[in-house]
Amino acid sequence: MDSHPYKSRCHRGLNNRKESPAEDSRIFVMEKLGYILTEAPIFFFVMWFGIRLVHIRRYRNKQPIYTERDWRLLCQSATLSVRSPIMRLKLARSILAATAAIYVEFLVLSPFGAGILSAAVLLTAASIVQRILLTDG
Repeated sequence: MDSHPYKSRCHRGLNNRKESPAEDSRIFVMEKLGYILTEAPIFFFVMWFGIRLVHIRRYRNKQPIYTERDWRLLCQSATLSVRSPIMRLKLARSILAATAAIYVEFLVLSPFGAGILSAAVLLTAASIVQRILLTDG
């Protein structure tokens, strides 16, 4: 016989009863719901922090917090045409740069949770697209 009670309990499992498939799926849903409940506030906090950081930077540089360009980017429909070869090249560059940045961010930030990772990916991809596609030049 095994002298250590914990070791024998580990070999048997924590409980010997068989769970039904419905109970097993309910446990799975509860685990996912708990994960979402813990990561959602982090995601919203990181997004709020990013927006406030832009506001603070504009305030310190004596710029208006919301500019006409911001309203045009948010409210007007896109006027970009993909027919020109230069625009296609810009689009390919932004896709490649965003994919590379997302890959690196996934490797670095995935241990910190989905909220921080998704907020960082969203902010990085938006800044890459804004820098490559929406700037004139």
